[in-house]
Amino acid sequence: MNASRTAPTALLAHPSDSLRQSLAAHLARLGFDCLEAIDGVDAWEQFRRHHPNLILATHRLSGIEGLEFLVRVRSSSTAPFLLEVPAGDVGTAVLAARSGATEVLQDSLRKDGLRVVTERLAKEVLASPQSRLCRLIPGKSAVLQRLREKIASMSALRVPVLFVGEPGTGRTHLACILADLRSSDERRLIRVSAEAAQRTRVSQPEPVDFVLSDVAGFPRCGQEQWSRHLAEADVAPAESRVQVMATTDANLRALADIGSFDRTLAEQLSRFTIEVPPLRSYLSDLRPLVQLLAAGAASRLGRATATFTPQAIATLQEQPWPGNVQQLRETVEQLVAFSPSGRVTKACVSTVLSESARTVIALRRSREARQRTELVTLLHETGGNLAEVARRLDLSRGAIIYRAQKFGLLPERRRRSA
Repeated sequence: MNASRTAPTALLAHPSDSLRQSLAAHLARLGFDCLEAIDGVDAWEQFRRHHPNLILATHRLSGIEGLEFLVRVRSSSTAPFLLEVPAGDVGTAVLAARSGATEVLQDSLRKDGLRVVTERLAKEVLASPQSRLCRLIPGKSAVLQRLREKIASMSALRVPVLFVGEPGTGRTHLACILADLRSSDERRLIRVSAEAAQRTRVSQPEPVDFVLSDVAGFPRCGQEQWSRHLAEADVAPAESRVQVMATTDANLRALADIGSFDRTLAEQLSRFTIEVPPLRSYLSDLRPLVQLLAAGAASRLGRATATFTPQAIATLQEQPWPGNVQQLRETVEQLVAFSPSGRVTKACVSTVLSESARTVIALRRSREARQRTELVTLLHETGGNLAEVARRLDLSRGAIIYRAQKFGLLPERRRRSA
């Protein structure tokens, strides 16, 4: 949304004039400004120009089909997207759900059903940030309430925000949620990986949000480049300022102290930090989280419904979840897929957990993440004294050097001397 608009924007991409006009009139009554497109090429241009808050499209668009349009949109936006697919086309429906469609409906000519879903998504867009966060991050525990409070507070500010947490906790997902909540200006969302750290152009023809994923793994030249970008953004006018969010599982300041990360960038990003809690810290809130994940899995897989019995939830709550939400998401998807009736019982959970090899993989990843965090902390506390770190961990100095090199923590000068 540009500065001259105060209402949220909806994009309706459909060849049927009567359907578009009917939905546009209804959305206008709800407070939306509506954009219309009759084909996929026009829809993509409208999206790039206006970055709407809500998108409704049919797969049967000429030029660019609806599914391809969805994939393009999801590369830079998390806005709710409702895609209509032909009746009986289960394959396209599943692909749409897997590609990030918020809702997938078959045969939108049934206007009543389409109108109901559109109105529900519209109300979600219109809801307050805190209300939206309660739906996106469900749960009543103190850690989740504090997480929502921090994200809601940061949504009103134009400052870099660092999401810190264990692997699998959903750091990047939360950064994207924050980007979607921030300010009234419609902005593109660009995710930057370590491989793209140097190739990404910060100068864009329109306002942009950047999410630097796992920034601790950025090469040093990429770190220095983003440090310069942030310094330039800090003195830019507020309305044109580049917004940057970053994610990591490491203490950037501690890495800077041992020479493994650019100190200036560490200070720039660590100023406002949001700690993402591990799943084990809010297992009491597993039911609403499982329900949210199950609804998404059912939509992706083409299941009509997916329900979990209380005993199934209790069994899930007893698990350690070393892979955090990512591991839970994969498990829930397996459960929904292998429960033909859509009703997941305790027996289903026990069977899938016993068959899953992901648990072993997640345990290894979790152990390595803990070792890395522990090593960073000790190197920070001892000023990089490897002998003292070895003494505290009851390991040989060689083992510490090997572990530090494995995790990319050892400065080049120390590697040569070692």
